Amino acid sequence: MTFTLMSPVVSSRVSVERLTSRLGRRTTAQMRRRKFQIILVGCLLTMLAVWVLRSAREGTGDEHRYRQMLRAEVWGWRLNSAEKRLPGPLVRLLHIANLKKTYMGKAQAHEEALLASGYLTNASITITNLPPTATKEKSRQAEVLRRLRTGLRGVDSWSFYMKSNQAVITCRSSDVPLIRRAIESP
Repeated sequence: MTFTLMSPVVSSRVSVERLTSRLGRRTTAQMRRRKFQIILVGCLLTMLAVWVLRSAREGTGDEHRYRQMLRAEVWGWRLNSAEKRLPGPLVRLLHIANLKKTYMGKAQAHEEALLASGYLTNASITITNLPPTATKEKSRQAEVLRRLRTGLRGVDSWSFYMKSNQAVITCRSSDVPLIRRAIESP
């Protein structure tokens, strides 16, 4: 008889221990989940604060659109570089060509809007002091590019193309005198 009396007591002790160990595991798992949730909410709030402060700092109007154009161009060129360097199947999987086209299209749309508003301008500069070796279109273009790269400091963005001895440059209106000086100096 003692054997049967002991058996329920022992089995009840075992079941109580199992129950408390299960409860302990549950509370540990709940605490881990709660910590994860707190960290996740903290990260999201930090990202929100950075986004709000950064967007408020960028400004409005044409300057804001100009900065957006520059960012889109940079991402377009980065994607162009990635498209050339990554394996073909990965490029197709990530749709890099479509992303590049999207960013370059955004940059072009911003540029056209800025040209229409007058923030960007197409300045035509006649170059009278080209070296005698710059007789072909490519050599004239290389010479103008050399002058722009060596003579310009503090100009964010510009692009140009050549029409015989004229350089047609797209830049901000405020940068035209600096670019003119850089092109006209040999």
